[in-house]
Amino acid sequence: MLPLSEIASKIERSGLNVRDLKVLPLRHAETLKAWRERFMANREKAIEIYNECFCRICEFYLAAREAGFRYSGFVVFQIQLAKKVETVLVTRNYIANDENRLVTYFSDIADKTKHRDR
Repeated sequence: MLPLSEIASKIERSGLNVRDLKVLPLRHAETLKAWRERFMANREKAIEIYNECFCRICEFYLAAREAGFRYSGFVVFQIQLAKKVETVLVTRNYIANDENRLVTYFSDIADKTKHRDR
């Protein structure tokens, strides 16, 4: 992972403008935890598709990355860049709106899949 100072210097040279910067330290830890829990719930299926060694590597990777984000200061930077300042909205409301739209879309797909598989 690059430090923010190195990322910023590369952005400056690119001619892009930073319009928004969000630091997400624990969000990714929680994401990795959820992925690990889902993986463990489906571990037997994964062994059938891949093998035991692959599953152990996945378990280790997900647990180690989660610990890194939770206890070792790893962070994810979400940086919004734009060539023109006026092209980016002032608030982040559109992100939540798009997220809600996608959640609904994928929930509908999951429901259709459940009904089809019955």
